[in-house]
Amino acid sequence: METLPDYLRKYGRILKNVFPGGLNEEDLEILIFLLSEDFSQRNLASLIAICFDRDYHRVLNLVYGAEDYESGKNPERLEEIRTALIVNGYDGDLYANY
Repeated sequence: METLPDYLRKYGRILKNVFPGGLNEEDLEILIFLLSEDFSQRNLASLIAICFDRDYHRVLNLVYGAEDYESGKNPERLEEIRTALIVNGYDGDLYANY
């Protein structure tokens, strides 16, 4: 995570703790949905792309569509990820009004 800017490193460590085995596509969509209110689009795409060795431009396209994510698709998994982020020290809103 040395390529993350200093201001994103804390969040990179949190994400690596929550997803030690990496992200599947569903978790990626949920994570983007949850974090989209707390980061700029480019910072969020960089954070995820660097932490999980994903293509930045593909992640950025998903971030651009984050508001289209249906939070009702898998509410149980959404809540699991939200809780895991908080337990691991995330201090943002986490889309509190979903």
